[in-house]
Amino acid sequence: MAGDGQEWEEVIILQNQDGEPIAKKRMDVNGEQGRKSESDVNGSRDAGSGALDRDVLSHLSIMSMKAGLSFSPHSDWTKVCKERTSQRSRDDDEEEDEEEEDDNPLNVVPADGLTVLDILPWEDVLVSRILPFMSLTDLFQLRQVSCGCRDAVAIFFASNHHLDLSAVGPEFTQDAFRVVSAEAKNLTTLNVANCKKWITDDLILPVIEANRNLRDISISENSSLSTNVVRRIATRCPDLCSLSLAECQQVTSTSVECVGMNCDQLEHLDLRGCWAMDDDTLSLVLQLHPQLKWLSVARAYGVTDLLVDQICTYCPNIEYLDVEGCWRITDAAIRQLWNLESLKTLKVKDCRYITERSLARFRAKGVQIDVLLPEESDLAKLERHLRAREFGRARSIPPNFAL
Repeated sequence: MAGDGQEWEEVIILQNQDGEPIAKKRMDVNGEQGRKSESDVNGSRDAGSGALDRDVLSHLSIMSMKAGLSFSPHSDWTKVCKERTSQRSRDDDEEEDEEEEDDNPLNVVPADGLTVLDILPWEDVLVSRILPFMSLTDLFQLRQVSCGCRDAVAIFFASNHHLDLSAVGPEFTQDAFRVVSAEAKNLTTLNVANCKKWITDDLILPVIEANRNLRDISISENSSLSTNVVRRIATRCPDLCSLSLAECQQVTSTSVECVGMNCDQLEHLDLRGCWAMDDDTLSLVLQLHPQLKWLSVARAYGVTDLLVDQICTYCPNIEYLDVEGCWRITDAAIRQLWNLESLKTLKVKDCRYITERSLARFRAKGVQIDVLLPEESDLAKLERHLRAREFGRARSIPPNFAL
């Protein structure tokens, strides 16, 4: 016989000649081809030709398996092979088109199976684009997913610029605070308001020491913190712009003076409920910070009219002033604020000596006042109504009758 390739080609041709699927041609040893009728195939052929046909069929079965085809003596093998070749050709063309058209680098899969998102550092995608929008609760849940997620969250906490625990303060713990602050070195905002259940000097002092770029700090409603924290803020945070010490009754006038003398950029100062504040301490702070725009000394009972006078003298750009509960301040001092064009909000609730006589002008200028206009009492309304009736009746009585 000829080589395997020629032999395979001849068998296929002979198998389908004249459109007769069961008629076959056989090869002799010299390559000469003979014709066998259908009757010969059905049994009217000699033993030699039958053996040769069996050899051809056996060889065809083996070649069909190698080609990935299912052999059947009655199949139109020429058509099958052509369809198979055509399908492979179409598949190759589609793969080439996809390789030419898909020039998006995000869809290119390297030999090691990694995508572009796998190759990019976490800082460029996950840490900077996704984690900042997640709550602290979600971040701590993400840490529990895998070691990789834990490392990604750790990188985020280390590079974070804002740490605000005011929303979860009471439910937070010391261990959780250590997780979020242990590696923090770039904080500009620190808010631990209402964390008195667990916050201590030992926890917060290292954070203040490690983050000297802090500009906004709130330790409000934390009676457990000492004045050492305020002093450390004053000496370690020279760029401080906003400080809230509200409801920290333990804060002394000396620590506030230390803040005033060291934090030159201070614009926002909240001293609500700091009972130790007095005119002398606040006067020093005001003289050193003419840029001050926001001040609250609510319920600082030692404050008098002198504070208002100092504000008018040293802080003409004040926008927000809260003297709620400062009962020593009077109308005479409030009138001095009439000339401050920048004032937008004034809180004077529970100031017994401040009346509408000094507040009416602020209302006319559009300044927000936390005290409502005094309403007319029911007795005054009744008296006014009776006078109107008497006046009306007097006009309706004839003159002679009046005599």
